[in-house]
Amino acid sequence: MKAPKTRARVKPTQKNVDAAKYDPELSNFQWFTDPAGFGLELHESGRKSFVLSGRRANGSTFRKVIKQPDVKSARKVAIRWLSELGDNKDPWTQKRGGQTLRQVMLDWMQSRDLKAATAGQVPDQLKRYLGDWFERPYREISTKDVERRFNQIKRGEIKGQKGMIGTPKQARDTFRYLRTILRYVESHDKTYQPPTHILTKRLLPPEKEDEDELSPYEKPYTDEQLKWLGDALCRWWPQGLPEGDRLFTLWLAYTGCRRTETSKLTWSMVESDTVVLPSATTKNGKVHRLPITSQMRCILDDAKCVAGDSDKVFRVALQGSEVPRNVRYSLSLLNHKEPLPDFYRHNPQHRWRHTMGATLYDQLGYNELVIAWLLNHKKKGSITAHYSRKPPDLDVRADALQKYNNHLAKLFEQT
Repeated sequence: MKAPKTRARVKPTQKNVDAAKYDPELSNFQWFTDPAGFGLELHESGRKSFVLSGRRANGSTFRKVIKQPDVKSARKVAIRWLSELGDNKDPWTQKRGGQTLRQVMLDWMQSRDLKAATAGQVPDQLKRYLGDWFERPYREISTKDVERRFNQIKRGEIKGQKGMIGTPKQARDTFRYLRTILRYVESHDKTYQPPTHILTKRLLPPEKEDEDELSPYEKPYTDEQLKWLGDALCRWWPQGLPEGDRLFTLWLAYTGCRRTETSKLTWSMVESDTVVLPSATTKNGKVHRLPITSQMRCILDDAKCVAGDSDKVFRVALQGSEVPRNVRYSLSLLNHKEPLPDFYRHNPQHRWRHTMGATLYDQLGYNELVIAWLLNHKKKGSITAHYSRKPPDLDVRADALQKYNNHLAKLFEQT
């Protein structure tokens, strides 16, 4: 692959700024003739940013974004910064000393060419779980604060609008964003030492508990819980709630498919004996062939009646990532017979995958490779997968899936 060509330096005029366009065959930077290191960064999205690049007195390099609307004002800022650097001062260290977490988060977001979904997700996630830290100077966030808050989110002890919220996954996601932001601050402020736990790969040391105990997110459903869910899904599903939601949940239960893959399932992917998920819809980017069992055939027949002329297999009330939330909401509306149990609040849709894997391995005796291929794991890196000569045949996978479906149907008391 050829390196992009360097652009010729131009005068710092607004005309040259407007004329500069992104070109994959040319450098992303359009440098100006004066002052040295002052230029324009061009993004594929069409956004343009004024930047200043150079070297400090101690030999370290820098590249800073200048947040100014026009080239004239940006050039003045660049000259002032270079003047301060000439006096052995670091203008960004002085500026960032009292900045709040909200300010450095916005600085980090502006310095990155984020997708629209990510640009909205990051502040929402941090505000939900670290909202009381937003107006605190980032230097006041200590290691003890980080450890305490991480464990609170992990245990579901954060007060939300509709009760206590938090899961281990939300704790990892929240502090992954925070870790990235504080690393960005550290790269610009050499005197700053972030809390050590944020920069570790494992994030935080595990709590003192039984190492064999799984989090609620990872625990498979017990037989008693499966009987309750079978009763809810097959007998007293409330009238008026979407039938597509019920069939969507049953498909997750019997197949172990991911919720995003199921929401993208179309009738063109359903063949006579298998369901073929194309690489564009799977997590690992590979085609996934799923054998169709007798129980799955019944779900598809019912879904055909509900879908009508729709190309989608499951017509659910909400689309995309909101599909599983709506299924859980439908069950939470039950005002008769039995309340929603506590075990169902921890990401119930993904727990079907854990339930299927645990049942196939512990009760039905299938090896890890068969389970990995049925669940379409992103990485099949176990010892069995590493030393096996070939993947399991489709007949073997079909037999394993049919036995699991029979086991689940017996608990659901479905014929």
